Amino acid sequence: MTILKHISTHFHMATLSYKFSKIAFILCFMQLSACTNTNNNKNALSPSQKVSPVKEQSYDAEKSQTDINLDEATNLTLLTSKLYSMYSAVIVEYQDQEIFIKNFKKSQVVWKQYMESQLLARFPEDEEYRGGSCFGMCYALYKQQLIKERISSINDWLIGFTEGEICGGSVKIKGY
Repeated sequence: MTILKHISTHFHMATLSYKFSKIAFILCFMQLSACTNTNNNKNALSPSQKVSPVKEQSYDAEKSQTDINLDEATNLTLLTSKLYSMYSAVIVEYQDQEIFIKNFKKSQVVWKQYMESQLLARFPEDEEYRGGSCFGMCYALYKQQLIKERISSINDWLIGFTEGEICGGSVKIKGY
């Protein structure tokens, strides 16, 4: 039996009941794994073709896709607020360093352009990539990932580096 036939069979099972879709997915994955691990199977993936696992997102089986999309939009709003709050805190903390503030503000503008470019690369403005009920969730999750990376970067200026860090540049020393 081909991989596609396994997927098709188990996908049909998943559509029978929303509550059992997770079980069907697990069964499908197990069947697919068994199929790809067979040495004499022409359809088996070579080690170089295997894809690394994606972080699994877990949602309540009773939630609709609309509810999940709204939850992720809310999470995105909260994370964006945290980013801007941290950004503002850096501006206040380093207010006496005019050159740094100028460059920091410029870096935020450039980062926003980078983020928008990444979002467009992942989800081009085309129905093929932006269609479907999961688009809102997927878009929000990817944007959250990009924002978390920026938060991590900005956090250095708020926390500071330990004394002796010779490559800290404009980042303050902890305790000063």
